[in-house]
Amino acid sequence: DPKDIVVIDRTRLIPTNVFTANRKVNEHVIETISEALLRLEQEKQEHRKILYPAELGGFEKSADEDYNDVRMLIDNN
Repeated sequence: DPKDIVVIDRTRLIPTNVFTANRKVNEHVIETISEALLRLEQEKQEHRKILYPAELGGFEKSADEDYNDVRMLIDNN
């Protein structure tokens, strides 16, 4: 039962549900889509119609170094 789970520690947040683009995709297309996703806000009802069915709370820009903790976990296993 999820109510019985006890949190003993938390890791730093890491990006999930990552969207990437192939290097062959036009840079303008990538920027347009990226900007549209980053503008979605959970507080706006029209945006919730997009985010809720996809089970997403919103989008945040990430950088390669944001995955360093994940790499460290993988390297240590």
